[in-house]
Amino acid sequence: MTMRERFKEPQINPTWEQVVEREPLMAFSFYLSGRVNVLLALKDEILGHLDQGFSAACVTLNSA
Repeated sequence: MTMRERFKEPQINPTWEQVVEREPLMAFSFYLSGRVNVLLALKDEILGHLDQGFSAACVTLNSA
């Protein structure tokens, strides 16, 4: 699941309980929660590039 797929519906003026339910790390640290979200987005980007790099069109097998 990518970062963009995690939260499809934006919350308008959520309560603290709704915020913590959606982002549990927010209860401990706004900074930590933000850093985790950045790392998850970076992971999605890396996986996307790896998938492109190893697509069937890019990889050819040498048949003997």
